Amino acid sequence: MTYQKLSHFLEANPGEVNLTAATKEISAHWKLLSQEDRIAITAGCMEEIKEEREAKDLALHNVPLKAFYDARGTVRAVEKEVRGP
Repeated sequence: MTYQKLSHFLEANPGEVNLTAATKEISAHWKLLSQEDRIAITAGCMEEIKEEREAKDLALHNVPLKAFYDARGTVRAVEKEVRGP
């Protein structure tokens, strides 16, 4: 099973896979790969990450809107704490 297929399977079936065992299996498989194979496997993902970083750098940030949502979340948390369970 490829890493991407395993990742999609884990996302679609939470709790059905022993993550510790899956991590050990992936680690053992990864250690057997050559450096060239590792680069080939991760090339597409690395390109996506670069594109996301570039998009994030170029994105306009709406500070007032973010401040509003932060404040709203804080007020809700305080109200929940004050009112109790």
